[in-house]
Amino acid sequence: MHDNRPMLLKHIDRILVERLRPAATSAVIPVETALWEVTDAVGPVAGVPGAGEPVPFTQARQAEYAPCSLPLRWGPPWGTTWFRLSVTVPEALRGRHLELDLDLGWADHSPGFQCEGLVLTPAGQALKAVNPRNRWVPVTNELLDADGTLELYLEAASNPLLLDVHPFLPTADGARATQGHEPVYTFTTAELVEVHDQVRALAADVDVLLGLARTLPEDSPRGWKVLLGTSQALDQLDLADVPGSAERVRSLLAPLLAVPAAPDSIRLGAVGHAHIDSAWLWPVRETRRKVVRTMANVLRLLEDGAPMVFALPAAQHLAWLQEDAPEVFARVKEQVAAGRIVPVGGSWVEPDAVLPSGESLARQLTEGTAFFREELGVECHEIWLPDSFGYTGSLPQIAHLAGYDNFLTQKISWNQVDVFPHHTLWWEGIDGTRIFTHFPPADTYGAEVSAEQLRHAELNFKDKGRASTELFLYGYGDGGGGPTREMVERVERVADLAGMPRTRHTTPQEFFTQARQEYPDAPVWVGELYLEKHRGTLTTQAATKRANRRAEAALREAETWCTTAWVRGLLADDAYPAAHLHELWRTTLLCQFHDILPGSSIAWAYEDAEAELGRVIESCQALTAAAQQALASGVPASCPRERAGLGTTPGGAVSLSAAPPAAAPAPQPTGEAPRLVFNTAPVSRRVAGVEVPPLGGALLPAGGQGGPQPCHGSREGAGAQLGNGLVSARLDATGAVTSLVVAGREVVPPGARFGVLQLANDFPNEWDAWDLDPFYRSSLRDLEGRITEVQVDAAGARAEVEVAFGRSRARLTWGLAPGAEQLDLRVQVSWQESEKVLKLALPVDVHANDAAYGSQYGHLRRPTHENTSWDAYRFEVCAHRWLHVGEPGHGVGVANSGTYGWDLTRHPRPGGGTWTLVRATLLRAPRFPDPQADRGEHELRFAVTGGETVATVREAAYRMDLPTQELALPAGAQAGPRLAAALAPLVQVEGAVLESLHLADPEPGQEAAVLVRVYEPDGARRRVTLRAPELAEAVGADLHGRPSASLGVQVEPTGTEGTWSFELHPFGVATIRLRRRAGQEA
Repeated sequence: MHDNRPMLLKHIDRILVERLRPAATSAVIPVETALWEVTDAVGPVAGVPGAGEPVPFTQARQAEYAPCSLPLRWGPPWGTTWFRLSVTVPEALRGRHLELDLDLGWADHSPGFQCEGLVLTPAGQALKAVNPRNRWVPVTNELLDADGTLELYLEAASNPLLLDVHPFLPTADGARATQGHEPVYTFTTAELVEVHDQVRALAADVDVLLGLARTLPEDSPRGWKVLLGTSQALDQLDLADVPGSAERVRSLLAPLLAVPAAPDSIRLGAVGHAHIDSAWLWPVRETRRKVVRTMANVLRLLEDGAPMVFALPAAQHLAWLQEDAPEVFARVKEQVAAGRIVPVGGSWVEPDAVLPSGESLARQLTEGTAFFREELGVECHEIWLPDSFGYTGSLPQIAHLAGYDNFLTQKISWNQVDVFPHHTLWWEGIDGTRIFTHFPPADTYGAEVSAEQLRHAELNFKDKGRASTELFLYGYGDGGGGPTREMVERVERVADLAGMPRTRHTTPQEFFTQARQEYPDAPVWVGELYLEKHRGTLTTQAATKRANRRAEAALREAETWCTTAWVRGLLADDAYPAAHLHELWRTTLLCQFHDILPGSSIAWAYEDAEAELGRVIESCQALTAAAQQALASGVPASCPRERAGLGTTPGGAVSLSAAPPAAAPAPQPTGEAPRLVFNTAPVSRRVAGVEVPPLGGALLPAGGQGGPQPCHGSREGAGAQLGNGLVSARLDATGAVTSLVVAGREVVPPGARFGVLQLANDFPNEWDAWDLDPFYRSSLRDLEGRITEVQVDAAGARAEVEVAFGRSRARLTWGLAPGAEQLDLRVQVSWQESEKVLKLALPVDVHANDAAYGSQYGHLRRPTHENTSWDAYRFEVCAHRWLHVGEPGHGVGVANSGTYGWDLTRHPRPGGGTWTLVRATLLRAPRFPDPQADRGEHELRFAVTGGETVATVREAAYRMDLPTQELALPAGAQAGPRLAAALAPLVQVEGAVLESLHLADPEPGQEAAVLVRVYEPDGARRRVTLRAPELAEAVGADLHGRPSASLGVQVEPTGTEGTWSFELHPFGVATIRLRRRAGQEA
């Protein structure tokens, strides 16, 4: 026969699209509709009908509804319109399979990015959501009143479509103040329909077989049998009576669906999934509603008998659900208990996995795990981060110490150039900890269960032949409603079907157990999982990143001093502010979500995040001040307990555009009253000639004790020079440093200019706020400034440089403090550019094959060369507080106050060797999704240090991150044993860095324990000594603070009371649990 494959495929496709799917339902009667448009009385959209903020159902139920007819234009961006739907079901149809068919005006694409709705009964029960490609609502006799009338309420959210056909166009709809006010949707359909189950099932059969025929090779015998058999069966369909002939056609297709898969087929574990971004192209307040709508859909499927297993990440989403829709939350708990909904990930949100501190990533797991355990009674078993923009090499150890030994992501499949060589592997972190890892080979975490996706998952699997098990995640995310019944039906049909991988419903834990057993010797990948994309997220929305850094530091300060005061009985009623600190942490953790902190959300998300981070900082400052005052005075303090959280009213103004406050200048001899100084940093510092220990305080006597050698500075022609006896710097007429001597070595390469601002075009191929493509390097140009002032006073010597460019201006302040072995730089920028990137060039005369970058609980080393494409496309990388470039006997470090994006390149040096160009990425100016991203005022700070090893710059970075706090000596207080004891460090550590000091949540009937978290910073094996004379019973614990012989270090007493020791492996993290000694309570 001369069969033509394209003709046969088209024949089947047209019948499916134009006959079978439309015939799956038949209209019975229109639904009567009435509406109430929520309208704000105040605020940026006051008086705009339907543009108002969401209201609870109890309020909407009592509102006055106006009858309306369809089609109806409705819904300004971000608004809420309530519809009352009513229809009387004909008596003859009661008991049949009936549904409502609703179309709020969706385009047939982008589920999750358009308007959405939630349908509720008059009693307020969430019946189901309606979304693009999921617009049906069940109608059962139980929902009808005595007269057979159905009444339902539809909360319709008119979220604008911001990711359209051309996905990166700037939009004003990302902020309330600039959004449009006109309706953007048309409600077209509201009908009662009868469902023809055999036609629906036939359409599902044909859909699977058509996909199979399309995806099998053209010369496949199985493919031709499926193609011809499906076409011939459909030729028996009565197009004038599809419902009447559907069952017979299904019987003709049944043999094609009954051919089993080959015994050695790849096996897919299918897991329902709905990846919901906690904010992105919508604000947090809309995410809360997306969670309710998605879970209503999931519950509808499960309660109707679908055999699906649904993976549920992000404890924050469950906490919102518990608060916003307790009825839905209760039903979710029932399905969790039944094993049909499976909490995964264990984290508070799905965070960015590069930018947060190590302690923040730890708290993501401790807070999330605690919620899942306490509220749902379950433990999660895997780290679940399918969409974060790269993964720090510190994560395997953090996960392991929290009890997680499996890891899932999909994002590395987005690499621009290099294809990752494995899908199942062991991932080894910077300390050597390994975690079993899987990248779903379908290259998506939101599959539709199409034949194309199933075949891709099978053929793309890099480890086939050695392993045969994959995870397959399906369901619409981001408010698209999660899995649909059609997806579940496809899973059932391909469970054992020749030409398809064997597919069955499973749980993630079952998958990982099976995969580990099958492939215990999977290959090992060492170090970070770098994403060759979205490099711009290290910089975009810089103010939010700096606010996050400050919030992390403020939380550390509050915990340190509240814990110290609590142990010493100096908190009123012995009340450590645990609940308040949990709320502050959870707010911060939410702001670290992987589309908030990286800078890839709409403006509304940053208005919220910066306000909330400001409240966290302010609240922590109040807690710190109260605890320090108690320590100084000896009078127990009452800690403020204000609740924080997104959606609440912001507190007092805290500037988030500026850098963290610098440490106060060393007090000079003025005869003023004695003052107290507190040092939260894990390194000592000298203030006014007084040594202040880590996590301790000191009394600064009146008049000080005499400072170090004073600084000097002067103009030299058009340039300038600064010095303090330890560091000297010379600036040319443009304000660039041409000579910098630190630790007796010249830092600046011959002929180079250090500290030059550089500007370049920044127009990536796609994903504006996300991506920084290498093309920017071709347009880089130096920005020249002029020296405007040189100052010398008791605080030090400073030279100010002004730079004007485009519509922007910058002021660079070079500074030396007395006795400091570092050159400080403050960069203040009024940034008004568009689609530009601003860099700071710092060339250093160091020949280095690699460089060290501060990271979570340690540091990473990355090559400075471009030997391979893997090296070349790692052209923008992350450093946390510091980076260091070194050669034997010499090195240069750069500490920063909140700059995360860096690039290093190597260049030939006259006379031989190479020098290294270090560049900090200061600011970007993308136009999508926030057209005003980063525009405004910014302040960034840097410190340049010497030192062969990383220790010098690491300590400088801690001092920058955690400046001292000063307090006037309280009235009646005086120097003496009591004050000395109050200012003494509660805990002292040798051989490791103390990263956190806080209280563990008490077990029932037990007193809270003190947790000390430390890490080994240099990549060396060390014996660590911990001194805490006021504490007792030190034991190793897991990340949650629970004593653990397997996850905690083995702590041994040294023979000196209150002193213990333990061993840490290179970059090892340890949590030590201690008890307050008896008799110290308030």
